Amino acid sequence: MRREADITIRGIHTDIDGNEDEVVTRATGSHYLKDGMHYISFHETDPESGEKTDQLIKYSEGLLEVVKKGHSTVKMVFDLRGITECSYQTPYGVLPMSIKTELVKYKENDDTINIRAKYRILWNGDDSESGSSLIIIEVSPVG
Repeated sequence: MRREADITIRGIHTDIDGNEDEVVTRATGSHYLKDGMHYISFHETDPESGEKTDQLIKYSEGLLEVVKKGHSTVKMVFDLRGITECSYQTPYGVLPMSIKTELVKYKENDDTINIRAKYRILWNGDDSESGSSLIIIEVSPVG
């Protein structure tokens, strides 16, 4: 069953010196369950350019996929079973990278869903300069 939802995504990056940078995205979208996989979809508007990006988040135990299509296009897979590869397509070019997932966890209550993924970006197979990142996704009923 598809339900309308308020979605908050917090991305927190900690560099190798311990400095944190946080980006918060809020949107209204939808959440549904299909064949054992949860789906969250919404549209994001770039505050500077006004361009829209469609986002689809899929998750199940130990696996999180984030798909963006629009201004920037990427499919990032956070999988505890191993390192995944992706290409981040930006208006300035393509950035190939690998993702080393350290944590994927979700918790559901009666009305809310909380998803966490902790990972490192590997450039040319090396994560020594990347620091670490954490994604926190919160989904709740609209209102």
